Parts: sequence; structure tokens; C-alpha cells
Amino acid sequence: MIALIGTSRPPASLGNSTDTNAPTVTFQYSDTGGSILNRSYPVLVSNMFLTPTITQDPNTSLEFKSFSISPNLPAGIFFDSFTGWITGTPTVAVPSSEYTISLNYSIRNNKDRKLYQDQNTTAKISFSTNYDPTLTYGFLQPGNNILSLGVGITYLPTVNGFGSGTITYSISPATLPAGLNFNTSNGTIFGTPTTVTGSTNYTITATNVNASDSVSFSLQVAIGQITALSYPSCSSQCTFPTNSPIASMNPSYTPNIPNQISSWSISPALPAGLSFNTSTGVISGTPTSVSDPATTYTVTATNSAGSRQTTFTLATRNVVFGYFTPVTGYTQPMPGLNRFSTSIIPSNPSPLSGSPITSFTITPTLPAGLFWDSSTGNISGYPVSTSSGNYTVTANTAAGGSSSTSIFISIGNGESKCYYAGTVDGCTFAAPYSCGVSNFCYTSLTSCINSPECVE
Repeated sequence: MIALIGTSRPPASLGNSTDTNAPTVTFQYSDTGGSILNRSYPVLVSNMFLTPTITQDPNTSLEFKSFSISPNLPAGIFFDSFTGWITGTPTVAVPSSEYTISLNYSIRNNKDRKLYQDQNTTAKISFSTNYDPTLTYGFLQPGNNILSLGVGITYLPTVNGFGSGTITYSISPATLPAGLNFNTSNGTIFGTPTTVTGSTNYTITATNVNASDSVSFSLQVAIGQITALSYPSCSSQCTFPTNSPIASMNPSYTPNIPNQISSWSISPALPAGLSFNTSTGVISGTPTSVSDPATTYTVTATNSAGSRQTTFTLATRNVVFGYFTPVTGYTQPMPGLNRFSTSIIPSNPSPLSGSPITSFTITPTLPAGLFWDSSTGNISGYPVSTSSGNYTVTANTAAGGSSSTSIFISIGNGESKCYYAGTVDGCTFAAPYSCGVSNFCYTSLTSCINSPECVE
């Protein structure tokens, strides 16, 4: 700290003027506060700026002046002999000392134009410099500081006015809440609190060879607000096949710690077969009905500090396919064997997206001469004997689901050209059989075979 006391003395009182009849000149020092008394300037912190104010008769003029000071100022403080300014930042602590500033000048009396040379007047200032240490933690308040359970923190100290020398730190009591640590080398409090605690008072002290300072505060750990909530597996629209178990949809939330969330809710209700766990927020199950178009759902997670919401969209769809387009140009070695469809295409206007069909199976075994492609579901080959019967084709999806459809294959003697056309050739599912003659469709294979239009 620097305390300044300034006085000025006219040359007559000092007896150091060459002419006692010279006009009187006095001066004193002041800082930016306008006074030289009881000012504080911490070592290594404050910039000193002291300036002299010269008082003289208005009918006189100074024609030369210079300043000197004795003894030398402490390290870091500088004296300007032309202006008399005292500036700088003290870098060392010194005991109270008196400094004499001398003003040497020449002054002219403007009335009689007489010049008085080599005049002198002085002012004295006394001050001491001491370390004024301060220790603060920007994010810690003097009162109670509530930390959120599971949220990492790093609190760094700010120190000033300690001078040179290594600073060490201590904390009392020495035990912080579980999960938090204290670095005695740099004073950092860091870590992630893992247990709810009540309020505890702590004092941290910073010390070096020059000075010491302490700061007191209290810490409490409580369940904090949920800062983030989402379902990563459903960041965009989710579409699931019916009758197939879904991969569980697990929520992600921050902070992710046990017992962080006390309850979960969802609105509106999920499609039939899917369930929502109100303790964990997990969505699981096997959808049993179609929910299309997709629905937006809102999930709310709640704890003692409040609640947070997230939304996602979800749809459930059937895996639908059918056999209805015949392959043109089929020929059979046996006259009159029926042609049959071999193409698989989705027939649902809103087929399942995001879960492609990966394989097919058929039961029972196809008639002799016909071949089954399990990767495409295509039926090909040349039938070598008569046969008729129902076959079940099952499509398996990448999501683990499956769907089945039935087809009827009839291979008989004769010259019939009948086949199952579905909605091709102008037919409908009510009358799906055709022999390629436009606008002639039949409700059954038998009626098609017996039709004169279909016999070659």
C-alpha cells in the first residue's frame, strides 16, 4: 500500500534561493483522485500516476524548471525530471520512507520584467509499499454454491498482488464431496460430483513467501436439471414392420447418472404391441397393428429439478408382396401345361421402408421341373408333370420380421393358356385369372381352362 503526504515549501522558508525577493512558487502532488493523502496502490497491481501542481503569482512566468528526487524510488516506480511525474507499478515492498522532490526554476516578474534565476522549492512525500494479495474464484460465490449431481466442474483461482514466488494452496476441511478433487499446486477444484450432499463450508488459502489470502464459501451437491434428452436410434422417422420384435429404443440424457430421472411419460399412446417403461424410458415390444402415416410422440423426463422433453416420429407397416405378373414367352415341353406368375413386387401402397426383404422361403416343395430362388423369390423352370396345390411364400426382412402370402399353382394337360394375372390384363382380384385374351378374366382357374377363348 502507498500512502502519500505532500508538502511544499517556498524558497524563503528554506533559505536556498539566490534572491529572497523572488516571487513565491509552491507545488504539491496529487493523483487521479485529486489528493495525495491516504491513497492505496497495491504492489504489482496499481499503476501510479502522481503529478505536481505548481502555484505562482499570476503576474509571473516560469522560464525554466526541472525536478529531482531523493532518495531513489522503489523498483517499478519512475520519476520524470522534466515534468516531475511519478509513474509506474511498484514491484517490491518497502517500509515507509520520505522522499524530497526539488523544483529548480527561473521566474520572471512580468511587471518589471526582472528575471530571478536558480530558484528552488521542495515538496516532501512519504509512502510505503506492501503486498495486497487477493484470491478469488470466479464461479464460486461467498455464500452457498449448489453443484449439479453428475455434471463436471473446473474452478480456477485468480490471484493478484502476491509478488514473485511460488504460490501453494490448501483447503479446509480437506475432504470435498465425492467425485471432486483439489489441486494444491494450482488451487483448482475439479471433477464430477457423484453423491448428493448437504451444504458444507470450505476455506481455501493461497500462500507464498510474500503474502497470504483466503476465500470462504460453501458447497452443496443436488440433483440438477436434465440438460439434454433424445432417442439416438430414432433421430429421424422410425418405421418398424408389424409382427416383428423391435430393437429396444433406449433414451440418452445428460447428466447420465443413476436416479437422475424419477419418472417418464409419453404422449400419445404407442401403437399396439409396443410398450413404454415409465421407470427407464425404454420403448420395446412387437408392433401388432399398422400405424401409418407416422405419428409424432413426445417423451417427458422428470426429476426434482424440473423436466425435459424430446420428440420423435414412428410408424408401423406391414410387409406386403404378391405374385401376379406372368413371365411372357414361357414354353413348356408338355402340351397344355399352364403358365404361372413368377414376379414378386410390393402391392401395398405404403410398404415398409427401411427394412428391405433379404430372403424368401416356400413350402411345400415345388412340382418337378420348377426351381425356387431364395434371394429373389422367383419361380422358374419347365414343369414335367401335372400338379396343383397351394404354396406359402414367406418374405424375411432385415429387421427380423417376416410376412407370408399364398399362391396356387396348377399344372394340367391340354392346350389351356390360363394363368393367375391378378390385376394385370384388365383383371381384378375378384376375377384374377386370364389366358391373355383382352377383357376376359375369370374367378377361378377351372372356369378359365373351360373357357373356349382360352383353348388353343
